[in-house]
Amino acid sequence: MTIPSSLDSEEFDVRFLYLPDWDIYFNLNCHDGELCRPNSASLLLNIINFGYNQYKFFYDISFPVMVILTEPEGLDMQNGYSFQFASEVNIRHNKPLRQTSNPLYSVDQRQSLFCNSLNSGNITIRLEDAFNNSVSGGVIAYTCGKDSCIIGKTNSSGYLVSRFPICFGGILSVVKEGYLGSSYYYDVSLNKSESLTLKLNPLIPVNFTIKKRSLIVDQDNVFRLRSDILPLTMTEYAYVELEYLGDVMQSFKKFLVFNSSILSEQTELAPGPYKITIDIYNNKTYHIPKSKKCTRGSWPFAGKKCFNIPEINMSLMPEGKVTFKWNFTYSQLNNSIVNLYAVAKNLYIIPESQRNLNTMDLISYELNSSFFSPAMLMSFQPKSQR
Repeated sequence: MTIPSSLDSEEFDVRFLYLPDWDIYFNLNCHDGELCRPNSASLLLNIINFGYNQYKFFYDISFPVMVILTEPEGLDMQNGYSFQFASEVNIRHNKPLRQTSNPLYSVDQRQSLFCNSLNSGNITIRLEDAFNNSVSGGVIAYTCGKDSCIIGKTNSSGYLVSRFPICFGGILSVVKEGYLGSSYYYDVSLNKSESLTLKLNPLIPVNFTIKKRSLIVDQDNVFRLRSDILPLTMTEYAYVELEYLGDVMQSFKKFLVFNSSILSEQTELAPGPYKITIDIYNNKTYHIPKSKKCTRGSWPFAGKKCFNIPEINMSLMPEGKVTFKWNFTYSQLNNSIVNLYAVAKNLYIIPESQRNLNTMDLISYELNSSFFSPAMLMSFQPKSQR
């Protein structure tokens, strides 16, 4: 994608983010299913046998990437401005899939026969928020297999009275701007009337901040947590994912990006349980010099064997990742600023001359999130104290 512009882009920080938790699509296109074999051919000419083996495999890859554009002094001189959007990277048969312009076709708006067959009795729906207040303008939809019908909207009193199509194992859904949508399994029987109440959780604007807790490595290569809390450095980035766990029938996630210029981010959350993941990276090059490692074999292959380990330069250093769960209350979201704390393995303090293959083990070492209580990773600050 190309965004035409005559502006000088040197003042912007452009980053591409992919996190290991995001699923990818990969296909090696092997002819024998999961078993990849070379393509072989042979030809016998008189007494000469010509053989040919092709070991090339043409793979397909698709994966999501988040593009982050940051202007350190944009709009807000203190926090800057960050614009982010998601895109999909595609490789087909070892080559990038180029963008093509395809016409957009309108969706067939005709109702299916299923949606025209409203054979239940009158079903009365009352839509409420978390405080039992009526919610008007909520859109009610009903899905059965591949068929989905818009039943209608709740009135000013939060009610909708309508007939429904008949279905066993259908899904009743409700959405409204400013609320987290919800879905319910709901069976509709012939000529049966009933009343039910549906709930919607409001989406509340919440301000998040980020700082970090540092881990240091002792002489035994064991990580120890420092007691001080520090801001992100000029080269550190923190990425936060908040995944709603209160509704198994739908996915609701929010992503936040922080750096030394973006100290605070705002997003909208609904009260309820969440899984919170905090990743921290450092784009300061981490250099591990080349070294030699020697081992001794066992009998009958005794003897000293040595091999060279080339130098390693990491342009993006993963410093740490923690995951924990928290049930946000309405009061916490509405009245507090949420302070998050990333956990960083401070491996830059290891002198370059002492970095070796064991340092790579420390880099790849996964932190045990159960070691960190939620109180160590998050705190709440009343908005009035900001």
